[in-house]
Amino acid sequence: MPTARIDVTAVSSTYNAWTLGAGADKVVAVQTNDSDTTYITSSTAAQRQAYTLQAKPAMAALNQVDTSSRARKTGGVDEQYQNFIRLGGTDSDGSANSPTGSYALLTTSAWSRPGGGSWAPVDLDTLEIGNRRGVANGGEIRVTEKYCTVDYTAPAGGFNWLLTCWLPPLVAVASHAITRREIAAALSCLKIRPSSDEEFARLLEAFLVRPAYA
Repeated sequence: MPTARIDVTAVSSTYNAWTLGAGADKVVAVQTNDSDTTYITSSTAAQRQAYTLQAKPAMAALNQVDTSSRARKTGGVDEQYQNFIRLGGTDSDGSANSPTGSYALLTTSAWSRPGGGSWAPVDLDTLEIGNRRGVANGGEIRVTEKYCTVDYTAPAGGFNWLLTCWLPPLVAVASHAITRREIAAALSCLKIRPSSDEEFARLLEAFLVRPAYA
């Protein structure tokens, strides 16, 4: 199944308690992994900061939702925080994390849908992702990157639909035989990329016979 990273696009109207530590605004602060160049911060227990998401890729089914934060603490004592998500007015908190003094990616995988039931693609239109400050002992939790990763089923046409996204960048940079490494480099700017050896092999085959796909 294809996977896609979905970045944040706006601050939640429900939870907006963390402080901008550095950067143009709270959205820019968590869109890239740049350490303390841009980040949000909290030193108060139970504070929440949430975001809405950018547009999702076309999908027939939503199979799994993960969220990730790149975070660190300041100070030498235990400081905690949690990833959380919000859907339809219902919050769901992940396990407590105790970051170190260096930035590290902390991921909560396979979220259950808040409110119950199965995930559906439309849920991503209103899903909010965020951070909840846990135990506070005088230090800060800083978050420099925040995003959602989804596993999904492509629309009718499946892999052929994905080829329409992947072939043009390859054709633009290469008119000769192309290696897996070159494929990865050419598609590195895209959010949706081949996720398995099988997909790489099929994409390579499609590139070699690309006149048939024109």
